Amino acid sequence: MTKHKELFSVSTRLSKETYDTLNKLCELTKKPIAAVIDDSLNEYFAQVFNKKYSPSKSLQIDKFAAQLES
Repeated sequence: MTKHKELFSVSTRLSKETYDTLNKLCELTKKPIAAVIDDSLNEYFAQVFNKKYSPSKSLQIDKFAAQLES
């Protein structure tokens, strides 16, 4: 029941195609929709971070962390 309620509340803000994709991912991964969205966002931000701050651009993670701390 909770899964359906959760899917319904999210689906009211998403297109049918997005909803269908999320529903399929839930079935394949056997995870609740919140976990699927969280995993997708984590993957997206990891790709963005790696692309923007890759070692090939000579910006190391340590330097970035030092900037955040100061």
